[in-house]
Amino acid sequence: MSTWELENSWWLGNNFCYWYIQLLFALIFLYVIQTSKFQYYFKYACYISITLSASLFYIPVFVLRPRNPSNIVLIKPVAVLISKIVGVRWEIRRGEILSKDQAGVIIGNHQSIFDALGIAEIGPNLMKGVTISRKEIFYYWPFGLSAWLGGAVFIDRYNGKTANQTLLNTCSVLHKYKAKLIIFPEGTRNRNGDTLLPFKKGAFRVAIAAQIPILPVVYSPYYFIDSEKKHFGDGHMIIKALEPIPTTGLTMDDLDRLIDKTWNVMLLHYKLLKTEIQDYKIYNL
Repeated sequence: MSTWELENSWWLGNNFCYWYIQLLFALIFLYVIQTSKFQYYFKYACYISITLSASLFYIPVFVLRPRNPSNIVLIKPVAVLISKIVGVRWEIRRGEILSKDQAGVIIGNHQSIFDALGIAEIGPNLMKGVTISRKEIFYYWPFGLSAWLGGAVFIDRYNGKTANQTLLNTCSVLHKYKAKLIIFPEGTRNRNGDTLLPFKKGAFRVAIAAQIPILPVVYSPYYFIDSEKKHFGDGHMIIKALEPIPTTGLTMDDLDRLIDKTWNVMLLHYKLLKTEIQDYKIYNL
């Protein structure tokens, strides 16, 4: 074999190895991104990274009208973007109930950090809303600062007395702007899937003190997310607004009865939505 043939056989052999290795890595990469676990973490990462990035944009926007309950209508475009990326479709039912120009307390069941996307989806229905969050969230800057400027109220959930007083202080804001307080009274994410956690009393104290109605909203189950199996598929979420529960004439002596009434009606509709999803044959976990 000539010198030229030896040199070229070496080059061809090494070039073949190079492309073989590249192809192998490409196939491995394609396999990995198709795995359930990768998609699970990827979608959560997208949610968090886009939220933090958008917060930097919203800070100067909210500075122009700080703590204004109308800021809630501005966050829907980002929520729509995130929902498309992670594959969640939202359906709002009876949204006209939330559109009435009056103060109220929106009570929702809490299952996932993606519940915030649902709040953003109903934001244009509300026009004016005040969200409640635990105080630790404020320190996750830039998101915490953006949320505070946007009008969010942060409470210390480990100090019931202080938390209740903070909530009661929002009564004047709700009446002034005819805004709606938005709170998840379970206090933490409920991953049970069969029932609702007991409701904390703060939101109901506000409703009675301000004499404004309770506006229950029920999220259907996140059937397409399984934290144990690390599965996050595409899915369809329903947010259903229920009939308002009036508080006119009620006193704090009626507090427990009001909580029980709200809890029971929300549990009933949660189970109905869960059954509906099963009937549509998309409840696949």
